[in-house]
Amino acid sequence: MDRKETNKIIVAHPGRQHSFRLATALKKNDMLLYYVTTIYNKKSSRLMQLVQLFLSKDNLKRANNRKNSFLKDTDVIQYCEFRGMVEALLVRIDKSHRVYRFMQRHDSDRFGIKVAKLAIKENADAVVMYDSNATAGFRYLKKKAPNIVRILDVSIAPRPYMKKIYQKEIQNSGNNDLKKENEYLWQPKHLARIQSEIDDADYFFAASQFVKEGLIHCGAKEEQIKLIPYGANVISNIEKENGKENAKCKFLFVGQVNYRKGIPYLLDVISEMGDTAELTVVGAYNPDDWFVKKYKDDANIHFTGLVTFDKMQKIYEQSDVFIIPSFAEGMAQVGIEAMACGLPIICTFNSGVSDLVEEGKSGFIIPCGDKEALKSRMTWFLENKLKIYEMGRYARNKAIRYTWEHYEDNVVAAINQVLNL
Repeated sequence: MDRKETNKIIVAHPGRQHSFRLATALKKNDMLLYYVTTIYNKKSSRLMQLVQLFLSKDNLKRANNRKNSFLKDTDVIQYCEFRGMVEALLVRIDKSHRVYRFMQRHDSDRFGIKVAKLAIKENADAVVMYDSNATAGFRYLKKKAPNIVRILDVSIAPRPYMKKIYQKEIQNSGNNDLKKENEYLWQPKHLARIQSEIDDADYFFAASQFVKEGLIHCGAKEEQIKLIPYGANVISNIEKENGKENAKCKFLFVGQVNYRKGIPYLLDVISEMGDTAELTVVGAYNPDDWFVKKYKDDANIHFTGLVTFDKMQKIYEQSDVFIIPSFAEGMAQVGIEAMACGLPIICTFNSGVSDLVEEGKSGFIIPCGDKEALKSRMTWFLENKLKIYEMGRYARNKAIRYTWEHYEDNVVAAINQVLNL
């Protein structure tokens, strides 16, 4: 089969996530028609050049990362660039995310229809779009060009499934924070949009068993779902030493500091352990959140804020055990990175990274929202410090197989399979 004639694929994401990796995989295999996005560091983008003049050092690094060195600028098409930049700003300053979500919904529809029209014009064989951004684009393609294969790459559990999980936690805990953080999940129109793009997709890419479970809950058939785990940026020169029995156990959390990530439970547990353990919390946080206020002065809890990837090596080296107590993820890449850096892990099934964990060998899997289970496993590490090094080596040997090259091979094979059915 001549791929140049038959496998012409458009990858479209108004943000970034792992869409760069998919576009790279297709480009390497001569299957990429275009990569379509909003913000991209093209030499010809005067808007990007202007914005970069006003960015801080760390934000300039993030802006420079909006470029794929493997793709030529001619492989990339930008739609809605200015509005994409406005949304990138809003997501950082609009704490309620209400304005951001209103703009994002409107612009994702506009973006999606433009992508659909491009696919029809260029006679594409398939279009890959991403969850919560494919509603209008898939609807247009289904109506105007049903022969173009529609693939939905699902980066986190579908929202209707997330709502079900959150409702259970609210009922069990009596705490309404998950609803406050995710009010949009209680808006029927939003859930209808998400269900629409699931209904209109021909196939799905899911990074974990948890995401697959969520898709089936929302009506997808198992044969439509291709399980394709993400890769991770593996730090190769991490040097871990065997721990000392009388030393503090150093736990690490990386991610947004919010209820969805299970952080209140983690902070509660670490505070009860006293001086036997400490926790480093890496990620953006709101100083007004009650759980941050409650523990910000705890001598054994350290909030670092956002940290760029190049600074993470030292943090991984200084940590013993990684924890992801999330209620909903896709596949938490930080978990893969931590394991690849030699850290055993405590995670929930809902984190997605549980697919890599062998119970008792590389870490432990706990139910989400179960403080006692979390405390039990953290206490186990306190009482078995000399086993941390061995478990970390086992975790590393497992995780280093999950490279982006491995992801690229899997995703190309999956696309070839669905296009040849």
